[in-house]
Amino acid sequence: MRGRRRLAAIGLVTLALAVAGAWLAGCSDDDDKVSGPSGEPEPVYDLYVDVTTGSDGYSGSRDSCFKTITHALSVAQPGDSIKVRPGTYNAASGETFPITIPDSITLIGDVVNRGVGDDTVRIDGVGDYDGTNWATLVAGDSSVITGFFIRQPSTALTRYGIVSEDATCTVIANTFRSEYGCIRLLGSGDPVISDNTLSSSYYGVYSNCTGVALIRDNEFIDGSYIENVTGDANIIHNAFSGNAHRAISSNNHSAFIDSNVIVGSYVYAALRLMSGATPTVRNTSITANAGYCVQILGNANPDLGTAGEPGGNTFAAGGGPCVYSESVAMVSALGNTWPNMPPVCGTDIEVSGAGSVAFGPGAADTCEAPK
Repeated sequence: MRGRRRLAAIGLVTLALAVAGAWLAGCSDDDDKVSGPSGEPEPVYDLYVDVTTGSDGYSGSRDSCFKTITHALSVAQPGDSIKVRPGTYNAASGETFPITIPDSITLIGDVVNRGVGDDTVRIDGVGDYDGTNWATLVAGDSSVITGFFIRQPSTALTRYGIVSEDATCTVIANTFRSEYGCIRLLGSGDPVISDNTLSSSYYGVYSNCTGVALIRDNEFIDGSYIENVTGDANIIHNAFSGNAHRAISSNNHSAFIDSNVIVGSYVYAALRLMSGATPTVRNTSITANAGYCVQILGNANPDLGTAGEPGGNTFAAGGGPCVYSESVAMVSALGNTWPNMPPVCGTDIEVSGAGSVAFGPGAADTCEAPK
């Protein structure tokens, strides 16, 4: 079941990368003279937006661009691609927030530079989405958002760069800067979050998605982190850096966490696993300069490696044990690299609850709370 889920999610991001790769060039007046990645002429987009030279009274063609993304989306048809030229798109330029992207629309800026090249393609603003969550952009089902610098300027709670609800959308190759959160996932759907740079004071991705979110190949900087509350997310090949409460927080879900690199100082832990969380953690390198590498609370029972499938994780903690468990569960953590080999109970692994942590197959290869 998990293997099929992983393959399906990876197939989605492969398709998304192929779609974005076909649209790498800019949107200048001589687009037809620019060659694509394979030397072929760049495709013609359905609609064009240029905040500097456009007008919402124009036709929206390459040589007669609209001025606002808001207007372009209001006339776009399912399957359309909208090319947004460099500039800052905000309320002062005529945008209405949140900007809602209809189903099956591709919104594209500067993919190669994640929206922050020499000519930045910036969307800057926030508006009330549902009375609780506010957003810069709202993603529709089967929509693609790629190549933008998405700036959410508000310091108030529940403000996000993108909100996705009940949508299998693709958010790829963007740069986020938010004073609160970058991406909020709600409801069902299998959203793909790939190849983005996410910087926030709190949440890089806050997921209540009940589907299977794929969060892959992103950079979480300045302490931004993943809060995965529900759903079986695949969290793969991401890099985390900075100082924060945690890098990945898991609560009542069975995420697959694989091949991530996590370096930072944490109030709690790089991986904070709570309640009934049962994630599988593989091939992930964690260096916690402060805090634990993995903190296990409540009745959480992560799979950190088994005899049949070793974890392949590398744990290093500068301020105490690598793995700390208050859980009632018997946690399996076989096949990992520890500061001491084999790991030392009380030094590399600390157990204070009724459960245990097994680091090897032998009867003596288990850490428990002191009697």
